[in-house]
Amino acid sequence: MTWNAIGSVGLQQAALVIASANAVGFSLSAAFRTHILTDLVGVGSFVLTTLRLSALQKDGQLTSVPWWDNRLLLVNALVGVWGVRLASYLFHRINYIKEDKRLAKFYPGPGEVAAAVPAEALRLGGRALVSAPFVSLAAGIAIETLADYQKYQFKSDARNADRWCDVGLWKYSRFPNYFGEMLVWWSAWAAVAPAFVSAAVAEPAALGAAEAAGVVAATVLSPLFITGLLLGLSGVPIHDRNNRKRFGQDPRYQRYLRDTPTIVPFTGGQQTSKPSAD
Repeated sequence: MTWNAIGSVGLQQAALVIASANAVGFSLSAAFRTHILTDLVGVGSFVLTTLRLSALQKDGQLTSVPWWDNRLLLVNALVGVWGVRLASYLFHRINYIKEDKRLAKFYPGPGEVAAAVPAEALRLGGRALVSAPFVSLAAGIAIETLADYQKYQFKSDARNADRWCDVGLWKYSRFPNYFGEMLVWWSAWAAVAPAFVSAAVAEPAALGAAEAAGVVAATVLSPLFITGLLLGLSGVPIHDRNNRKRFGQDPRYQRYLRDTPTIVPFTGGQQTSKPSAD
């Protein structure tokens, strides 16, 4: 199967799964006017897409890599663990807080349609040449899980109602959960990138050198998309703006901003955004 055929089949099927899941999620959110399903559908789309493309792989409709390849199974399993863990946590959290303030201006939320991009990138590869990406992928899941747990425990204590979370991993990064998530997707990309290179090199008749290089380079759009989303749109800016509004006049919070890295722990204090005027 040629590169063009692989991409066509995979992306069509991923788009179908994502569109169907989000259509159902959006309809239910609109009907019941709730935020409960937004993150469940968004994160769940990663898992559903991985399952669908795994089935295609098993039937031989994607790459020549056997579906039982250990590295392919490991990537899929880790994505499944990440998705189930995060979706269940976010579902539990929204049931507890009832409303997601991030989505108040976009009510009701449509979910993360672009989830097809990183999920597709994972499935087209799977033949990593080194084990380091798998270790860092697992580490990313662990960091994100621990950060979410520590913040949940902190916020569950009524004594912390008017405090920002600065315990555990949050002492070393203002957004350790986002650091963990970005580590997951950059590691997943590093794990499968060699497969894209191998496939492009193996089909010189189907792809010219420039086109092959372009195909391989395009795969980095997946982790870049997630990173951009977290750093520039739905992650850091919203939480940073809300925290500055609540705690910006507190000298202790100002010190926390000055001394604590925004994302990567132990890299020195960072301030990536200015206080919002609104």
